[in-house]
Amino acid sequence: MSLDPAFAASSTDPVLRAIVTVGVLVFFAKIFASMFSSLRLPPVVGELLAGVIFSPYALGGGIIVFGEPLVVLNDYVEAFAEIGAIMLLFSMGLEMGAGQLEGSRDVGGSSRNPRSRDPIHRRI
Repeated sequence: MSLDPAFAASSTDPVLRAIVTVGVLVFFAKIFASMFSSLRLPPVVGELLAGVIFSPYALGGGIIVFGEPLVVLNDYVEAFAEIGAIMLLFSMGLEMGAGQLEGSRDVGGSSRNPRSRDPIHRRI
């Protein structure tokens, strides 16, 4: 019975494996972001693509270095991912500001909003 390389038991310290995993993912994310920005595409698309390509379910789990997969999932990597998602949402909230939040209230075209821009659901 062989285990998936992305979930194989590691003989090294799990914190060290998490730091290597996050470092590899950030490295490739920044490389892809710079490539996409030079193509005049949003850098975040390159970062997302790098995360998909080098995830433990794709190339990251298939590349074996010193008998272990390059990218592994463990509790520490999941904690880093959760903290990163929280920081991303926080920074987006800081960039958006109260004025933009106020202006984006009726973008969805809700039928309960009398100022809706949707002509089908607009109240007369």
